[in-house]
This record gives sequence, C-alpha cells and structure tokens, in this order.
Amino acid sequence: MITISFYDDPSHGIPELPAAAWVRNRPAPRLRAPAAHRVCRRAVRLPAGRVQRGRRAGGGGLDDRVRAYGPAAGHVRAVQLRQLPVGAARYGGAAPDGRRGATRAAPGRAARRLSAGLAGGAAALPGGRLRLGLPGPRAASGQPGAGAGGRRMTKWLGIALGLLTAIGGFVDVAALATAAEAGAKFQLSLVWPFLLGTLAIIVLLEMAGRYASVSKQPYSGAIRQHLGFKYYLLPLGACLIANTLMLPAELGGMAVALSLVLGVNWFVLYPVAAVFVWLCAWFGSFKTIENGPALLGLVTLAFVAGVIALGGPRPQLLTTLWHPDVAGQVPGYLFLAAAILGAIISPYLVVFYSSGAREEGWSRASLGVNRVTAVVGMAFGCVAALGILTLSAMTLGPMHVQAGTLGEVALSLARPFGAPGAYLFAAALFVTCWGASLEITLAMSYNLSQGFGWGWGVDRPHRAAARFRLTMLLFLALAFCVGLLGLDPLTLTIYASAVTALVLPISLLPFLVVMNNPKYLRDKVNGRAGNIAAVAVIVLAFLIAIVSLPLFLVTGGQA
Repeated sequence: MITISFYDDPSHGIPELPAAAWVRNRPAPRLRAPAAHRVCRRAVRLPAGRVQRGRRAGGGGLDDRVRAYGPAAGHVRAVQLRQLPVGAARYGGAAPDGRRGATRAAPGRAARRLSAGLAGGAAALPGGRLRLGLPGPRAASGQPGAGAGGRRMTKWLGIALGLLTAIGGFVDVAALATAAEAGAKFQLSLVWPFLLGTLAIIVLLEMAGRYASVSKQPYSGAIRQHLGFKYYLLPLGACLIANTLMLPAELGGMAVALSLVLGVNWFVLYPVAAVFVWLCAWFGSFKTIENGPALLGLVTLAFVAGVIALGGPRPQLLTTLWHPDVAGQVPGYLFLAAAILGAIISPYLVVFYSSGAREEGWSRASLGVNRVTAVVGMAFGCVAALGILTLSAMTLGPMHVQAGTLGEVALSLARPFGAPGAYLFAAALFVTCWGASLEITLAMSYNLSQGFGWGWGVDRPHRAAARFRLTMLLFLALAFCVGLLGLDPLTLTIYASAVTALVLPISLLPFLVVMNNPKYLRDKVNGRAGNIAAVAVIVLAFLIAIVSLPLFLVTGGQA
C-alpha cells in the first residue's frame, strides 16, 4: 500500500520523484509502506498497481485526470499511480513516451523533475509537485494546513466585496429621494419603513442567493420552470413597466450630478450618462460592474458623517420617532411610506442578486457568504439611507425646504461640510445612480434571457450571448427615449417607486413555491421560520399594492 500526494507547498521537506520512476503499462510489485508514510490522515490510500481514471484532461498519455476515492484535505490531493521497483527510480529507469515497448531512455532523462504534471505534459495541477508520502513537516492536530490561510483570506475578501456590492445596490436614486423627502417633511417619523423594508429585502435576497447556490439556477428561470411560461410573463411584464420608469430616473440622476459639477443643464448631459452606462455594461466584466460602483459607493456614508459632524439629532427631533406630526398630511405620509418600501424591496435587485450568484459560481459552500452578504450588507445600506433621512430632518426641515428637487437635497450636505459638501453629494448621487443603472439594465437582460432559455452572462463572449446583449441595448434605448420626455428625475423616481410597490406581489409570490421544492434545494428548503418570514413579506407586498393606487390618486403623487 502506498500513497502518492500532490503538495501545493513547495517548502515541504519531502524529496521529489524523478520522472523516470513512473510507467503507464507495466504492472508494479506490491510495496509495503510503513505507517510513517501517512503524511495526512485524510489522504487517500489505494492498492499499489491500480489506477482510477476519470475523463481525459486534454493532454493524453500520463496526463489523464486521475480521480481519487473519497475526500482529501485541501492542501493534499492524493492519487495512485503504477510504480517501478525501487531500483528503477534509484538507477535511472525511463518514463514511457506513449509507444508500445518504449520503456527505456537515456539515463540523463531521469534527472528531470515532475513540475508541470505527470511526465511533463499539460498539468492538471499547475505548479504542484509530485512527492512520495514520506515523513515530513505537517500541521498539528486541529490546526489548519498550509493552504488554509490563503483560502480563508480569499473567502473573507469575497464577503467584503459582497458587502460593498450590497451597499451600492441598496442606496439608489429612489432610496435617496424618498429618504430626503421623508426627513424634510416628516422628520424621523418614517424611519420604520426603512427598517421594515430592510428586513424584507434581507429575507428575499437570502432566499434568492440560497436557491441560486444550491440549485445552480437563477430566480427568473426558476419562476418559469416551477410555474410555467404564462405565469412567468406576469412578473416579467410588471418588472418591465417598473424598470422602464426607474432606469430613466437613474440616468437623470447621473446627469443631475454632472450638472452640479459642470454647471450645465442636466438634460444636455442626459445622453452622456446613457452612453456611459452602455459602455460599462457592454465592455465591462462582471467583477468590474459589481465592485466598481460598490467601492465608490462608500461615499454615501458622507451623510452619516454629516449627522455626526452636526452633533446628532436634538431631543425634540428624536420624539418624532414615536410621535409623528402628520396633522392634515396622513395621505401624503402613507403614500411616502409605500414609496419607501417600494424603493427598497425592488424586484430587479432580487433578479440581479441571484444572477450574480451564478455569474460568480456560488455553490453550497457559499451559503455562509450569501447569508452574511444579505444580512450585514443590507444593514449597512440601511444605515446610509437613515443617514440621509436624519441629515435632511436636521438641515432641510428647519429651513422649510421640501426636498422637491435633487438640487435641494444637496443642501443637506452643504451645512456640515460647506462648499465641499455639494461635491460630496454630486459624487454620491452619480455613483449610486451609476450602480443602479447597471443593475437595472442587466437585471432586465437576465430576466428575459433566463425566462426564454437564451444564453446569458456578462463574461460570456458576445456571440455566445448575442440575444442577452441585444436585450440590454434595446432596453437602454427604450429607457433613454422615456427620459427624453423631460420629466424631472425626482418626480419620475416617486412614480417608479409607486409602480414598483403596485406590482410587488406578482414578483414575490413565487418565492413560496420555489423555496419549498426539495427536488432542487434538497435539504436547504425553507423551514418553518423561513416560510413564516416569506409569507410575512408577501402579505406586506399585498398591503403596499392595495394602498398604493388609492393614495397615488388622492395625493397626485405628491407626499
């Protein structure tokens, strides 16, 4: 019995094996290996002279991929090969060249080491070294092995990037506009919709990420597969209507941000924003699209810094948390609450999140990353949104500014930071609208492509996902034409949030069916607590939809 192991760590104190020591076609005598040869307790031990082969790795010959039995430690990959007698390795036996009878070679060839795979061919384990399982340094019992630190660092880096992505996806122009208007008009009395909406989106994203990780399918494809094509057309149409209003608002927000810096009318800069989003979506990789706006989106924490710089809210302002002053403004108060919930619980964010999980190749091992990203990431986004609301209540409310335009919202940062505050607001507005524009554009392309069974993926070659790219282009063109009507971005945002709230039940109802199918989720289906949370979110969505249209008609879309 003998164990052959690949080690990622070249510093292991075990001698390398010459290439000449291995042959393919000759049987090997049975060798006895002492117990000291067991370098790792989890290494696989196979009888000498047997080879378990899998699919060919493309190199042929001795580079066939070898499949070992059972699991192995992360830094040890054990395989079993035929071995010549010890004398062959000691005195320079030859490695085969793939021809029958070719078992001899010049002695000088025996000195060549196996550093790029078996017999020097295309390496299945690049950079690995083939070593005999002799005694050598190893980790103590219960301690991580040589590669554990790097894997742990990579995992935490992935979580950190996921958190930043969540921050960038949470605060868009809709959340910014509704938060600023809520603070300016109703002080802190509309904090509760942000907290409630954050809990709801955490539940939805965790479920969407779990389904995508375990079943290897995105949420949009799951709707069609579980409920049929006819039902799939309902949430698709609802998302198309809502996103056709939301994307022009995001593009308009980018144009307004540029106008605050350049002093040019925002409508002139509107085509520039649309072309910039198209270039990023068309030529950027998924990692660039995901992490670029998210990293820059940290500038939204300037609102939290502004609250701290002003010393925090005064006691009389804090009382509005539990004693709102809404005399004569109840319809506007309720309409704004529904708009806030519609802005936070966005179906496009669920579609983008589940599709992004597939783009990054999440699996069952990524469930912890998914949970942390959904919970902590959205919590950070909520903190940024509450910073906007609180700062508006502290600055715009006393000045009786209603935050009716994005230019008025910029005044909230001008008080704690002076003139640089306007540039901070412009940067925050541009980055959040840029990230949301990319997410909405890709979400519509994901939704349509997955439902119709087309090839999709940002990192796929354009020819392999041609209809995915065409959908992206056509949807951007449609949203651009809607924006040319000249509607103010803030007004368009309020309308889009109301429409989103109206169509929420259609988009969220499939969660109950999708997340309880053991055929796809096996042991990761919803438990009792998960189903209760899903039902609560869906009931909330129905309530929002029921009150949104009457409130919109009563208030005329004005809070």
